[in-house]
Amino acid sequence: MLSIKRLQAFALVIEQGSLTAAARALNMSEPAVSRQIAALEAELELPLFSREQRQLTPTDEGQAFYAQSRWTLQSINRLPEVAAQIRSGALRSLRFICMPRLVNAIAAPAIVRFMDSHSEIHLNVEVHSRQFLENWIAGQRFDIGLGTLPTKHPDISTKTIFEMPACAVIPREHEKSDAESLRLRELADIPYIALPEASLVQQHALQIMDRDGVRPKT
Repeated sequence: MLSIKRLQAFALVIEQGSLTAAARALNMSEPAVSRQIAALEAELELPLFSREQRQLTPTDEGQAFYAQSRWTLQSINRLPEVAAQIRSGALRSLRFICMPRLVNAIAAPAIVRFMDSHSEIHLNVEVHSRQFLENWIAGQRFDIGLGTLPTKHPDISTKTIFEMPACAVIPREHEKSDAESLRLRELADIPYIALPEASLVQQHALQIMDRDGVRPKT
C-alpha cells in the first residue's frame, strides 16, 4: 500500500513549486522530503521528477500521476471535515465535475443558484478535462458531471441541456468569410488550425474529412 506521507510530499512539491516550499508546508527538512519522493519513485518504478541543479521538475510521468492521484489526496484531506459533519448529523454532499470550457458561462451561475436554495449541502466542485469525466462518474467519485456528449459508458445516464453547431473561425479578409456555411471539403486547400485529436469535435471532423477523401493542411 502506498504511503500517504510520500504521496503528500510528492503533491506538495508540484503544487508549491519547489522542494523548499513543500518542506516548509510539511514541517520537514528538505532532505527528508527528498527521501520520501525517492522512496515513492522506487515503489512506483516511475521517474516522477527530473533533478537538475538541485531543482525538482515534474516529468511527463509525474504530471500524469499527479493528475490521477490529486483527487485521492483531496479526499483524504477532507476526512476530518467529513467526520465532523457525520458527528453533527449534517452530512449532505454533492460531488460535481465539469469540463474547463463550460465552467464560467454555465457551471458557475448554476452553482450560485443551487447554493442559494441548498445552503445546507456541501458541494464539492472539480474541473477536469473530458477524458476523466466518464470513468470518474461511473466509478462514483462524482455524482454528476457537465461535459460534451456523447458518452458511451453503460453506468452513466445523460441528459442533453443544449446543442450548438460547429463553426469555422475565418479572418475577415478571407475569400470564404462571407459564406453562411461551409462544408469540410471546402477547407481542403486552406491551412487548418485543428483542435486536439482527443476532442470529440476534431474526431468527428476527421471522420467526415476521411469519408470525403479530404486531407486538410493541419
